[in-house]
Amino acid sequence: RITVLNKVDQLPDADGQPVHSLAELTTFQTSLTDNIPGAVLISAEQKWGLDLLKQRIIEVLDRTSIPAST
Repeated sequence: RITVLNKVDQLPDADGQPVHSLAELTTFQTSLTDNIPGAVLISAEQKWGLDLLKQRIIEVLDRTSIPAST
């Protein structure tokens, strides 16, 4: 299972201003993964976090794939 939170570009920073990158959400990401291991933050519109999401999907598929029978 992969928990994905989209639209993180809409989150405010500590001063209530819109964030400009995933780097500004490091503290939130850490807190989130403490409670929801493996959670991924993304912004599809800004294309933030999509590489990490692809990587997590591949990891999950590799763990759960069933060998093809011959």
